[in-house]
Amino acid sequence: DAGDTNTTCKLNLNNVPVDDYTSIEFILGIDSVRNKSGAQSGDLDPSKGMYWAWNQGYIFMRFFGYSTAAPLNSSHNITYEIGESKSARTIVLPFQSNLSVQSSNTPKVYLKTNLSELFKNPNTVSFNFLNSAMTAKDFQPLVDNYSDLFTVSEITNLPYMKNRCSIFIIFLSTTIASFAQKADDIIGNW
Repeated sequence: DAGDTNTTCKLNLNNVPVDDYTSIEFILGIDSVRNKSGAQSGDLDPSKGMYWAWNQGYIFMRFFGYSTAAPLNSSHNITYEIGESKSARTIVLPFQSNLSVQSSNTPKVYLKTNLSELFKNPNTVSFNFLNSAMTAKDFQPLVDNYSDLFTVSEITNLPYMKNRCSIFIIFLSTTIASFAQKADDIIGNW
């Protein structure tokens, strides 16, 4: 919800081996084998609205909106659906200091998402010129901007919980609301 400036998503990684870690790595998208294996269940269930039946694959990121910077002939609508296996990207985020997973603690890693980076670094994406992208050719500039979407904002250690080593990943999307409110100012002038 773009109106909620404190939106969070929590992910618990269980059975993380006891060790010291210098970064976190994840895929933004779905690996090519699963992406082309047809409709699946759980989080990949087509009922979640992220499956392209016509393309036999998943939508990795979906963004709909409205901006006066978008062309009038599109009713100022913005539609981006990013998918296809070659659009999945590995994101590596280094930690400021080592993250120590021990039998006596459960670290929390806070990741911050800045949605405006999807439209400005390294490729500037103008709603005026690209207000709709649903093919690899069109959404490639957005895919190339994935790397700056996430940052590690904080790491904390918690007492040991339930006899297992875990890492809690918390995605903070505090910048989405400010982006949504100022989209015309930020992007409309590019």
